[in-house]
Amino acid sequence: LDAPLRTFEVMEIGPVVQGGHNWLGARSVSAGESLTPVAGPITLSGLAFSYLDENSNATGNRSNIRSIRIVLRGQTDWSVRPGNGLTAPSQPLLDSLVTIVTLRNQRLP
Repeated sequence: LDAPLRTFEVMEIGPVVQGGHNWLGARSVSAGESLTPVAGPITLSGLAFSYLDENSNATGNRSNIRSIRIVLRGQTDWSVRPGNGLTAPSQPLLDSLVTIVTLRNQRLP
């Protein structure tokens, strides 16, 4: 047959502590495996979801959700000295990634 075949797999994401750092972990629910680090290290508040309505305002009503804002906050594995490096104390560097995903069959905001 010349028809597309679609499959899906239920996945779980959650925090994983490995090597003294926090990581974003993922696992296949059907395979019964444990969470495996896939992104990081991340900060303690390293992953956040905001559910947005058609006007890009936050909503708690599931029927009004049109897009999801995802924020991933990462940090370096090792502490570094920012700036001139002579007087500043060493600390992890932080960065973040933000994306908005529009749900299928929904109008763009």
